[in-house]
Amino acid sequence: MTFLFDYIREGGFAMYVMLLIALVTHPLAIGAVVTTFGSRRGLTLALGVTTLVLAGLLVGSGVLGYVLGMRNVDEAVRFADPEFAAALRAQGAEEADNNLYFAVILGAFPLLAGSIALLRGLRMKPPPTTP
Repeated sequence: MTFLFDYIREGGFAMYVMLLIALVTHPLAIGAVVTTFGSRRGLTLALGVTTLVLAGLLVGSGVLGYVLGMRNVDEAVRFADPEFAAALRAQGAEEADNNLYFAVILGAFPLLAGSIALLRGLRMKPPPTTP
């Protein structure tokens, strides 16, 4: 369990943002999958699109965390002793990579569930219109 806390702490602020987004995205993804078994086209489409948008935001947060982390690494290496620059860059890149891995881990299920719901909603017949 300590490993997970260290992993998140090393990744930086974006890791906490991804966790907060995942608290919303994962229940929505479950709801999106459940609605695919029903016959309510509008609800299925809405949950599919919402889940995909939030999953994209989650993955985008991971990419942003990586970019900001690498920017901080470059800044630190610029002032470091050249003897330690390579080791410092490697350690910083490893910590910044945590953001990308975490984004993939947290974003995979909502992206898949949202895609399934969206495709299922598009394939459902629209409700009949009354004259």
